[in-house]
Amino acid sequence: MTRSSSYAYSASDTAGHGTSVASIAAFGDISARVSAKNFDAQFRIASARVVDDRGYFPKNQPVPDLMETAIRQLSRDYACRIFNVSLGNPKKPYRGAKPEAWAATLDALARELDILIIVSAGNRDDLTNSYRDGIVSAYPQYLLSDASRIIDPATAAIALTVGSVAHGNGLEDADEELAGIRPICGFEEPSPFTRSGPGVRGMIKPDLVDFGGNAVWDGPTGGLVNGNQKEAAGIWAMHHKPIEKLFRSRSGTSFAAPNVAYKAALLLSQIPDASANLLRSLLALSANIPKAVTLRARGLNEKTAPMVCGYGIPNAEYAVSSDDGRVILLAEDELLLDHFAVFEVPIPTEFQNTKGTREIRVSLAFDPPARHTRADYLGVTMGWRLVRGTDEAAVFDRYRKWTKEEGKPPEFPQRLVCPTDVGSDQRESGTLQVGTYRGKQDITKYGDTYYVAVWCSRRWAPATIEKQRYALTVQLRHENLTTLYQTLSQPIKLRA
Repeated sequence: MTRSSSYAYSASDTAGHGTSVASIAAFGDISARVSAKNFDAQFRIASARVVDDRGYFPKNQPVPDLMETAIRQLSRDYACRIFNVSLGNPKKPYRGAKPEAWAATLDALARELDILIIVSAGNRDDLTNSYRDGIVSAYPQYLLSDASRIIDPATAAIALTVGSVAHGNGLEDADEELAGIRPICGFEEPSPFTRSGPGVRGMIKPDLVDFGGNAVWDGPTGGLVNGNQKEAAGIWAMHHKPIEKLFRSRSGTSFAAPNVAYKAALLLSQIPDASANLLRSLLALSANIPKAVTLRARGLNEKTAPMVCGYGIPNAEYAVSSDDGRVILLAEDELLLDHFAVFEVPIPTEFQNTKGTREIRVSLAFDPPARHTRADYLGVTMGWRLVRGTDEAAVFDRYRKWTKEEGKPPEFPQRLVCPTDVGSDQRESGTLQVGTYRGKQDITKYGDTYYVAVWCSRRWAPATIEKQRYALTVQLRHENLTTLYQTLSQPIKLRA
């Protein structure tokens, strides 16, 4: 909540929101932890209280300033690298203008401190009044309406914005005998209350989704019931009054976000020196939009699904390691503004000609300067192309000419560019850009080396900013190839 308040702060978590969020950030899937009887803590949680016992911000300090003070102190005193912000302003859904000061402050801090900030997309709390029992038939199309847009500060361009998908249909066994209780969605479909994009400049927002509970229509009471009231409709979290009860169920993007924070922490524990850009790039590289999202009749399609689910649910294990049929390549670097870099991607013969679906996924993350006072929010833009059937000299020659000219980077002939599920125009509007090439045909004619051409363009960035940091990750995957990992020894860094 963002309503100002002079209400006193207390040492205890009266509402329980913070305890629920922190428990998921610390342990991930609480239900799985209970089943495994394992609550060994892998991470330390440092928290900063910014709202009072009723969830309101104080009157005497602007919210952006308060958040900046808290984040800087946690970074300075505890060396925190990952920040979860499960707060937002429901009165400020994004309407296509410039981001608010809160979002811009988070972006500025993410860039300056090289930290990963994770923000919840926000929840719709007007669904009962807006749809009544018609919500079942209105779902999921209403998720694309203006009323379902992400709220401040989820518009932050560098922060990871997280929406929610359901862990199940939200029904208990006893509900089968009650005709008035109706599920709205099922496993891995967008939660009824989650919010959608696009974000600033039309970028894909939310960036990712994770399990955040569900809600069901309760005909007898004439309302929508979520996991905060109905156990089966929520994911598990720890209770803020453990003497009375150890666990409670929860629904909301507030609880999806710490699931991603937990996965980011797992990744950071394996790559301690990883930049925030690399963490973002790897998490997005590992993500997939659940198949259930596009299977529903009159549901979301491949074009609209990213506006609700971003790049999908991240997989921490996939993000940090390769396996027999899947290899991850990575690079971290800086690029002079208005310059380019070209990276070689080795394509083994078996990957080219073995029958089955092959996949090349590219993920680019960068942290440009951003200002909410400017109509053009990002001071630097970047982009990439996956090129095949040519050689290094030809790729370099094409981009060398661009560095001497103004305007957009040159395009390659269409036959040389790998088509991807997310097109370049949509990708390049954001600071996290993921695209996947998939195919089943033999690709031997294109050779054993592909190239990722990465470019960087100055917009309004001041002359004092000469370079842009970025992380580039590439995943090769083949459904029928079990020797890919052996062929490409790990770890491999992309060759520039």
